[in-house]
Amino acid sequence: MQQSSKPLKSESIIVLILIVGILVYCCFFVQQGQKVDKDETHENKDPNEYLPPTRYDPCADYDKLALETFYKNNPGDPFAEEIKKNN
Repeated sequence: MQQSSKPLKSESIIVLILIVGILVYCCFFVQQGQKVDKDETHENKDPNEYLPPTRYDPCADYDKLALETFYKNNPGDPFAEEIKKNN
């Protein structure tokens, strides 16, 4: 009976060392790569933050407004003329 408990003890020690090794690896090496620079706050800023808030108008035809703006900005463009004919 003592012979069967000795391999069990050695297996338990090997498993325990493996678990401790994994925990040490996770704590020291994985978290080091995940540190965030606290001074880098500009990444989350909205570049259009200076614009005043706008309201959505459900009655407005935004497709038509976009096409009209495209026509004005691209006069003589064959693509714009083709869209103008089809609408």
